[in-house]
Amino acid sequence: MEDEEKVAILESYPLVKLKWGHEEFKFAEARIKIQNDRLVYEVVESPMDNEEAEIYYKALRRVKESDAEENMLRYSRNAVIGFISRNVRETARDMNSHLTKHEELKISYYIYKNHGGFGNIEPIANDENVKSIFCEKAGLPVVIFHKNPNYGFLRTNISFKNTREFKTASKALKAKSRELRGEPDFLGVLDNKIIEVSDVNRELSINEISRIPVPPKEMTRLGIASREELIYLNTAIKKKGSILIVGGSNPQRTEILNSLSLFVPKGTRTVIFERFPNTVVSQTDFYQKVLSVYKRNQKSVVKDYLRKKPNLVIANDIDIVPLKIVLKNIKNKCQTFVSLD
Repeated sequence: MEDEEKVAILESYPLVKLKWGHEEFKFAEARIKIQNDRLVYEVVESPMDNEEAEIYYKALRRVKESDAEENMLRYSRNAVIGFISRNVRETARDMNSHLTKHEELKISYYIYKNHGGFGNIEPIANDENVKSIFCEKAGLPVVIFHKNPNYGFLRTNISFKNTREFKTASKALKAKSRELRGEPDFLGVLDNKIIEVSDVNRELSINEISRIPVPPKEMTRLGIASREELIYLNTAIKKKGSILIVGGSNPQRTEILNSLSLFVPKGTRTVIFERFPNTVVSQTDFYQKVLSVYKRNQKSVVKDYLRKKPNLVIANDIDIVPLKIVLKNIKNKCQTFVSLD
């Protein structure tokens, strides 16, 4: 049992809400709290009683029989919740059980979560305040990166306890994403997120892509960089200096790279080399070539775009061979921004 004196809830907000007419029901919420001097992100879901659980299993079986090809995986929750609710209602009627609308939608949410959704991470995937989700290994707590700079990386109370639970999330992520690479590990794009899944190692990551560069003042407010650091970088860019950004799996690295583009004069001939379409520049006159890891002609692509004699080259998280070509060809010729893991 938690020691109540060492637990303090800092913030809580709903994660999963379903509407029926003018009513709105909440089935999951996030609680950010201090527990034993550590910040924790806790997901709290509405529990099912024994009768609801029995209806859930029978309705789930009925839904699976109606969706044998698992087409539901390709649709959003709102698109299929009516279909699931109808099966829950029919199951309850066959069992001579009466469900309130709240109970019916609660069971429907759990069916979608475990058959058409992302399984254990379904509530977190609905959190607009979460920028990144990481699972380093089945059995370990899922880690998130919160957009609130006061929180940053947080451990959650969610984990994949076995292979079946991980496969539920993996299958949904692959079905809902636009595939960039399937083997050996899956790589795809879902809305504005980069999805990476390794079924062998049971690892996954979901990273949101920033579509608007963070203004310098906002970077200071968010704690990404100090005012002095931004002044230094602005001066270096004006003097046509090159910049190297090094870091681990921290989503702020690409944000810094995007924000640096705001210091670059408009009209600068720019070439962008990157593994994924993450980089956003504020200019209108630029070239962009995404170097995906599954392409074999990376060397020729790099050389071809460098022949266009750009004034600025941005290399963001590309393979080591193309990076060597970039560094070799642009030495003392043009400004370079490089971002590395």
